[in-house]
Amino acid sequence: MKIWHNTGDTRALWLFGAPETGKTYLALQFAKESFEGFIYLNFADDAALREDVSAFFAGGSKDLTGFIADRLGLPFEPGRNFAFILDETDVLDSKLTLLEETLKAEQKAPVIVISRNKPVSAEHFFMVSLFPMLYDEFLTAIGKDWYEEVIRGHFQNFKKVPSLIHEELLSLFEEYLLTGGMPRAVEEYVKGEEHKEFIPSIHRKILGTIKDNFPGGKDNTKTCQMFDLAPFMLLNENRQFRFNQIRKGLTYKDFEEPLSNLTKPNILYKIKNLKDKENSFVLYFQDHGLLNTLINSLTPVRQKIDPVKLQEINPLGDILLKNYFAMCTASLGKDIYYWHSDSSAKVDFIEKEPGSNRFIPYEVDLNRNNRSRSMTVFCQKFEAEEAVFLNSNNFSAENRDKLSIINIPYYALHCL
Repeated sequence: MKIWHNTGDTRALWLFGAPETGKTYLALQFAKESFEGFIYLNFADDAALREDVSAFFAGGSKDLTGFIADRLGLPFEPGRNFAFILDETDVLDSKLTLLEETLKAEQKAPVIVISRNKPVSAEHFFMVSLFPMLYDEFLTAIGKDWYEEVIRGHFQNFKKVPSLIHEELLSLFEEYLLTGGMPRAVEEYVKGEEHKEFIPSIHRKILGTIKDNFPGGKDNTKTCQMFDLAPFMLLNENRQFRFNQIRKGLTYKDFEEPLSNLTKPNILYKIKNLKDKENSFVLYFQDHGLLNTLINSLTPVRQKIDPVKLQEINPLGDILLKNYFAMCTASLGKDIYYWHSDSSAKVDFIEKEPGSNRFIPYEVDLNRNNRSRSMTVFCQKFEAEEAVFLNSNNFSAENRDKLSIINIPYYALHCL
């Protein structure tokens, strides 16, 4: 966002992402720090604004900021030091396309647009997608940003982190897995130990807000059904989403629009089958903290997770870590798939490098194992040159039968 402002980019800045990721807060703070003044308009709260803007679109003019300034009776003509923030633009529905077309034209004043979904003509705007906080952002929020410098430095040099710091980073990551990266939950965590018990109730409120923001609200039955079923699918050994679990006989074709409602704004992350089956995919959750609270409210599982002894205690932690991988790689823009062989071999995460047929398989596990038969089968079949293990081990690398084996502690996942 600072790049957009400091370079004098005249395109509209478009913030998009799932509900409760801090889009509005970020836009307001940024406007306060970067402009002499700004106007905030919320389309969801102002029916008259929606009607007036619809009439403006019908008139064919492209000077949206001038129209809004006249509508509000501003005693001056806004210039580049005055911003317009347009929030909850998704409620414009079909007219959102007209907003896009209008904002393709250069406006007299900077415009910041906030929406759940990415605009159709995204290439015409300065795009910023918001996700829940990654681990490095969590460390900064809790006042331990120097740990992030340690992580990134050791990732770049690929040297082991000193043991005491390594164990502390594992412990803090455990706290992060349970808390998640939703701003309101992290804010409560920062208040101190006595406030941690309130985090699940905050998660539940966020989950309610997410459902309220579905197109059609909670009345959108199919979207709600998919959203509610997704965490149960992750508890299975085979995590592929199965529509017949909602009702026998239902298929992918019955849920194309609800699936789009959930995956476009990154409420759920869709990991596709490497075999390119349209209706074969795994759905991970928007945030691992939300997932933790949701599963704990539905199943009697122990919440405390030991990163080293996880498999002896609670398989939920392994699910949360895999969910974090899906969230993190989505925020990094990586093209991720999963793969199952015709036998029992399976790899949960495979990165396909852009413009090539080169694959990087990832074994994401909270234990300390860096050997996997499934990884070996995959690497031989697809002639992969490296295999990455993300677990509680420290940084290491070795060559094994012409295959580069890389071990990265899961707290450095955001560095990929």
